[in-house]
Amino acid sequence: MRIGHGRDIHRFILNGKPLILGGISIPYEKGIDAHSDGDVLLHALSESILGALALGDLGTYFPEDDKHYENLDSKVILNKALEMMKERKYHLVNVDIDFITQKPHLRKYILEIRTSLSKLLSCDISQVSLKAQTNEGL
Repeated sequence: MRIGHGRDIHRFILNGKPLILGGISIPYEKGIDAHSDGDVLLHALSESILGALALGDLGTYFPEDDKHYENLDSKVILNKALEMMKERKYHLVNVDIDFITQKPHLRKYILEIRTSLSKLLSCDISQVSLKAQTNEGL
């Protein structure tokens, strides 16, 4: 058994990009400042898988300075991490994700995001936990 930990952090900016979290478009006036589509949930999850396998980080496989990956759909990134996991004969048991932001509030999107993640991971929704938290104004 291997356990991974991943995190991703980006700024919100008015950049015209939609806010995508866990493969779901979330209505919000700001998007994520990122080289790819900015889906920080999928980035953190992919980092966790790579970390569990001791295979480095996302930058190893998807360098920020490579124009080929500009605006890349983060599902491609997750699929690459899952492919590498399967090649090594591992399988996912569960995921537990903390999403921390002051705004937007995600409570009403949690089930939709969990459903999306379970489909992307080919697992039961009972294996996917998502907790949305604020920074308490910090």
